[in-house]
Amino acid sequence: MKRILVAEDDEEIRELFKRILRNKYEVIEARDGREAVEKYKNYNPDLALIDIKMPVLKGDEVIKEIRSLDPKANIVAVTAYDFPGERLGVEVLRKGFGMRQLLEVVDKKLA
Repeated sequence: MKRILVAEDDEEIRELFKRILRNKYEVIEARDGREAVEKYKNYNPDLALIDIKMPVLKGDEVIKEIRSLDPKANIVAVTAYDFPGERLGVEVLRKGFGMRQLLEVVDKKLA
């Protein structure tokens, strides 16, 4: 089973991700940016869904740290804000997405 790191400080959104993804993927949770980097190191997930606005380390900093550990890391930035994902070489999933859109993005990234 493929492993996904969900880095999101909002508990309701984290739970939503888990409900949508857990039947098909193993979900690892992180509540802040520093925890996300540590969990990436420990679990080596197949995909990381990184919220851009998080405490301790902001999402763009998390992405940079993960890229320094693994230049080929499979990352999707999740945000409600305008975020130029191409600047960090990641796909962007805008909050307000539906279950189908999330699964399409995840399935495509893990194909």
